[in-house]
Amino acid sequence: SVDMNREQAAFQKNSIQYEADLTFLTGKIKTLTSAITGN
Repeated sequence: SVDMNREQAAFQKNSIQYEADLTFLTGKIKTLTSAITGN
């Protein structure tokens, strides 16, 4: 059987990691765009 608590905890951990990665990447892209455009 599937342990729902464990599944939910793993899912939340993945969601948080995804959000963090996305925020990091967005910042990187903004920095690169600024470097390229000179803004």
